[in-house]
Amino acid sequence: MTFSGRKEQVLFGKNGAEQWNLAKGAFDALAPLIEPAVRIAEKEGVVLVVETGIGTMINSCWTARQLLDQIDSDHFKVLWDRPTIAGRMSAPTPTDTS
Repeated sequence: MTFSGRKEQVLFGKNGAEQWNLAKGAFDALAPLIEPAVRIAEKEGVVLVVETGIGTMINSCWTARQLLDQIDSDHFKVLWDRPTIAGRMSAPTPTDTS
């Protein structure tokens, strides 16, 4: 299996740009690449964690949920990198964390 390291992205445009300018299938290749490591984590009784981030394959709540659903293991988690992702959020960040 070959994995391209590129990620899917949203492209607004016309005249076929979505056909020639986007990686296709990169996200679909992610779960099969991670799953063998998750199975080892299950056998060893540890948890495998991936971190979200801008410019990564897991760059939103949606992609995180999709990957968690595809792998479906209590030994696989996603760490939400709030400082990195917060800059992309349109909602204000709460100031009271108590």
